[in-house]
Amino acid sequence: MRSLRNIALVSIVLFVHSLNYGQTAKVLNLSLQEARDIAKARSYQIQIANSAVKQARGRNLESWSAFLPSVSLSENYIKSNNPVTVFSLKLKQGIFTQQDFDLAALNTPDALDNFTTTFQVQQPLFNLDAVYGKSAAGLAVKATKESAKRAQEAVLLHLSKSYYRLILARENLRAVNEAVESARSHRDNAKAVFDEGLINQADYLAAEVRLAELEEKRITADHHIANVSDALKFVMGLEDETLIVPTDSLALPQGVRTEVSFSNLRSSRSDLRAIALQTKAANRNLWMKRSSWVPRLNAFGAMEWNASEAFSKDASNWAVGFQLQWNLFEGLGKFGRAQEATAQKEEAQVRYRQAEEQAKLEVRKAQRAVQSAEARIKVAQSAVEQAQESLRIVEERFSQGLEKTSDLLDKEVSLTNARLRYLQAKHDFNVAKSELSFALGMSQ
Repeated sequence: MRSLRNIALVSIVLFVHSLNYGQTAKVLNLSLQEARDIAKARSYQIQIANSAVKQARGRNLESWSAFLPSVSLSENYIKSNNPVTVFSLKLKQGIFTQQDFDLAALNTPDALDNFTTTFQVQQPLFNLDAVYGKSAAGLAVKATKESAKRAQEAVLLHLSKSYYRLILARENLRAVNEAVESARSHRDNAKAVFDEGLINQADYLAAEVRLAELEEKRITADHHIANVSDALKFVMGLEDETLIVPTDSLALPQGVRTEVSFSNLRSSRSDLRAIALQTKAANRNLWMKRSSWVPRLNAFGAMEWNASEAFSKDASNWAVGFQLQWNLFEGLGKFGRAQEATAQKEEAQVRYRQAEEQAKLEVRKAQRAVQSAEARIKVAQSAVEQAQESLRIVEERFSQGLEKTSDLLDKEVSLTNARLRYLQAKHDFNVAKSELSFALGMSQ
């Protein structure tokens, strides 16, 4: 039901945006939540993960064959003049007569046509290895579901990072545009001062060079936005030429808590739950291999019709029975499979311990990233305010001929760089916060 709601929501979002921008629209405004909903319904990686779940369910369904009856219907034809065969087939068809005891008829019978219709049922009664195999298949389905959930969480993390990267790219472009306007104003002021003979040509040309540098940076930033938008579309599973425009902004820290308890990771992280289930499945698989030494008991029943024409019922016979099979030795095959299953179980146990320690490392790393980005935001914000004030002072002094052009340009460069560092710190904080949620196994 949840997937149907997501698909419906995605359809509505895309339809509304198509109405807003028309059939030839090239821009799609999306919030982060809207982008996530589209990714849940269309992401390639999520579709692949869901396909793996369907495959596991198919293998689990197949494992029921060791418990349910096997029913078959067959039609066989034979034509023979073999004395023994003809004698037997006549009995099966119910056409044996006194004349068939004639020695000539017994020794050199005429060729006989026979059609055999067989309806057969085979019912497993006791197969201990199948019991463990069915349990292992069921655990594998649960493990695959958890893995698919983690795959979706990874896609949503990648999407969030791409979304924040797109916001950063657009904010950087805005900062560069402001710097271009500022540099153009400085160039114009430098031209006026140069015309008055207060500065030399080198100072004036320095202002022109700075403006050209920013124009080049603006072109690069604009192309970067298109590239990041394409990357975001790929994560979402969108295949058109639409340009994504984020409607959300880079959030500032507001009472973010980074203290966490590692004791909840086993239950909160779907990848750890998946590996735990895989470990249990490996244990069931080991017992399945060991149980192959236990005898198997099966029942069978068959109904047979024999006639000279296909699917006729001239004569019939039936048979029922039981089969107790104990495969005592088949070379070293059972020993080898049991040894392999033991190693697989040990590997699964080691992989779980490794994954658990890796999860703790990821949480610690994400915690430090959040704390670092939060501190950088405060420093960068202060740097922007100081750079703005410094530039204002130098602009006033430059207009009075008390500052050189190089000093003015240096202050403008400092302000632009401070703004870019501030934006980068905000971006890093939002990404780190998403990575911390992902490391903790919290839904995004």
